Amino acid sequence: MKKILSVIILAIALSGCVASLAEWNSDYLTSGYDFREYTERGFLFTPETYTESYDAIGLVEITFIPNIRRTQQQNPPRLEGYRLIEFGSDVYYVELPDTERLIEEMFEVASDMGADALTRFSIDGETLNNNGFQVSTIKVSGLAIKRLSE
Repeated sequence: MKKILSVIILAIALSGCVASLAEWNSDYLTSGYDFREYTERGFLFTPETYTESYDAIGLVEITFIPNIRRTQQQNPPRLEGYRLIEFGSDVYYVELPDTERLIEEMFEVASDMGADALTRFSIDGETLNNNGFQVSTIKVSGLAIKRLSE
C-alpha cells in the first residue's frame, strides 16, 4: 500500500513539472523568388548545373542571422518585418528574413566578382541555438560563373 501511495504522490508531483506548448496565432510562410529583374539585366539564377561552356568564378554564400531584441512592454505592438516570440516569461522581437535583399546581395557579390550567373543556387533554412531557443537562419549559396558564348 505504501508503494502504491508513493507512486501516486510521485505522479502528482511530476505532473506539475510537465512543459507545455505556448499558444500562438497561425501564420503562413510562403516562398517564391522572382528573378525577372535579373534576367532582364542579363544575369542568370538557376538551381541547376549550367551545361554550356563557362568559367568558374567562385562560390558565393550569404547567411542571414536575425536580429533578436527583448521588449519590456506588456502586449507589445507588432512591428513590420518582425515576429513576436514568447520565451518563458519574456517577449522578443525576432527579425524575419528579407529574401529579396538576400538575392540582391547574391547578385551584387557575384557581379562584383565578374560573374553573369549563379548556378546551383539554393536557399536553405538552418537553426542556431540561442540559450535554448532555436533561431531560424537562412543560407543562400551558389556557384558564380561567367558564361562563354560559343
